Formats: sequence, C-alpha cells, structure tokens
Amino acid sequence: MNFDVVVLGLGGMGSAALYQLAKRGIRVLGIEQYARGANLGSSASPSRGFRKAYPLSMSAYVALARRAEALWHALEAECSTTLLWSTPALTVGDERHPLVQAMRHSMVEHHLPHEILEGGDITRRYPALRTLPGQIAILEHQAGVLVADRANAELLGLARALGAEVRYEEPVLEVTPMSAGVNVRTSLGSYAAAIVVVTSGAWLAPASSTRPSGLPEMILPLEVERQVELWFEPLRSDELDFGELPLFQVLLNDPQRAYYGIPRFGADGVQGVSPVRRRDHIGRGAQSPGFTSRRRRRQELHSGASAQRERPASPLQSVHEHEHAGQTLRDRVSSSFGAHHPRRRVLRSRVQVRSGYR
Repeated sequence: MNFDVVVLGLGGMGSAALYQLAKRGIRVLGIEQYARGANLGSSASPSRGFRKAYPLSMSAYVALARRAEALWHALEAECSTTLLWSTPALTVGDERHPLVQAMRHSMVEHHLPHEILEGGDITRRYPALRTLPGQIAILEHQAGVLVADRANAELLGLARALGAEVRYEEPVLEVTPMSAGVNVRTSLGSYAAAIVVVTSGAWLAPASSTRPSGLPEMILPLEVERQVELWFEPLRSDELDFGELPLFQVLLNDPQRAYYGIPRFGADGVQGVSPVRRRDHIGRGAQSPGFTSRRRRRQELHSGASAQRERPASPLQSVHEHEHAGQTLRDRVSSSFGAHHPRRRVLRSRVQVRSGYR
C-alpha cells in the first residue's frame, strides 16, 4: 500500500504527528507495535506535568512550551474537552543550587509570571509541604497538568476521522530507502511512502532487539533512563488535591537529580517520581532488550514489611537499587509532605509503583 507519510510509534509524539499530518490532507499511516492503549511508552500516564519554566541553557524549550500550550488549547476546542488543566508549578531547592539560580534568571528573561517564596512562606501557602533550612521556592503561575492518556486517545481519534489509517500490534521489522521514497516492512506486510516519521522513543536504542533494521544511527546519542513513579493514596486529600497543591519538584544537592510530583488528580492519588538513579544504556548486560524491561510493574509497598518483587528483565545492573528505589522514594517524598509530623499524617503507607524507561 502507498502513503505520503508513515509514522512509526503512536505514543504522544506519534499521535500528534499523525493528527497534524492528517489535518493537512496528507495520506498518512500510523504503525504501533503494541495494542491500542498500551502503557509502555514514555508518554503513557493518567497525567503529565506541563511547565514553561526552563533554565536559560534550555531556552528553546520555553518557546516550544508556549507553542505547545496554544496547540493543546486548539485541540481542546476541536474535541470539546479539557486536556490541559491550569495550575501553578513549584520548584523547591537551596537558593545556591545552580538550577534554582538558572530558573530565576530564565523567569525574568522570558517574562514568565512567578514569585519567590522563602522558608515559612512555602508551608503557610501549602501546608502539606515542608522545607529544609536554606531552601526557597520558585512558583510559576502558568503551568498545568495534561491528561496524557486522554490526550493521546483524542489525537488518534481525530486523526482517523480526518482519514489517517492506524495499525496496532504490528511491529516494524525493516525500513529500506528506495529511489522514490521508503519501504516499511512489518510483521504483517509492506508499505511504501515518500517519508517516514520515526517517533519510537526508547525503542530506537541501538541495542534494542525491536529496533527496525535499516534506520540510520541517531545523530544525537540516545540514552534510556529508568524512572520510578508512585501514586500515594492520601488519608486527607484537602491539602493534596489539585487546586490546593501545585505541581512540585524538589531539587537535591546533585544538580542532575530531583524528585517531582503531581497533586491528587482524578482517582490515581498523589504522583511522585524518583530521580534517575544511574544512567542505563539499553543493552548493557541485557540479553534481549525487547522491552519486557519497559513494562510498568504495579505493586504495593507496605510499611514495615518487605514487598515481594520479581527481578525485572531489565538492563539495570544493580538489582539492589531497583528493589529499594520504591521504598526510598516513598520515604523521601513522604518526608517532603511532612508525613512523619504528628499533625501531618496525610499519606497512607500503601503506594502503587510503576517502573519504566524513557
């Protein structure tokens, strides 16, 4: 079959590309190796934080975020549903932290509405949070929470309504440049196109067994990093609900590390995400990184008891780190919420854990 464009991978980036191409009247095909609604991609989640504040060294992201905000609102108008919910975003860290200083300069440079909170001001404004001596907070007023899974579904639905074709559970095996375009061979057939748009994310790692042959090496080095996500179910939700608690990130002493989270939004509880504990290139010590290693595992951790876990088929070398990452994150994020304070026991000891690569 012949198409103008074939899009490989239908996560957040792929579904947006499919929609925009179909909207322009281009005959486009989207191919996804997993089933519809699979939660294996880096953009698969009930919610994602959205912010425009980035350090000056990443100024290009500010322009991209402003453009993305306009496009999300245009999409909301087309599908008649709210996808990007407005809420502030709070960055907490030592006032001498290089990222805190860089973000403050960026806020001024890009005229982003914000305010600086110090010490007790943070706790008075947001009673669920507590800070350490010397920490300040940058409050970005124009941020939000994106309903990521719903947004992806809306993009795909609109793309199909505009004439795009979609194939699920059809792994791509080979991409071959031709004299008049590109040939894409999958497990079920072949498709000819003038252009191929590759939005496969972590599956493009050179050592991945699911990486289609024939693709040129990435211009930029691709690293796949593990993140652990947890959803806390609060005993009292008034201080942790969307509208009461902003998006937040807590910067650690290591400039490359931070915990971040999303207030209770919908039925999933308060979301917390760990820092990358080490850089892990897919394929390092792994037999077949066909991304059973990427499957997000749900499990419950109970206070005072060891959680039963299966060793994941992942490229991680340190099993000890993997087994204790969820417990460590729970303790640290609970501490940030003041959960150990006798008056602020707002989090249950039971949490849900997902572990994946991005």
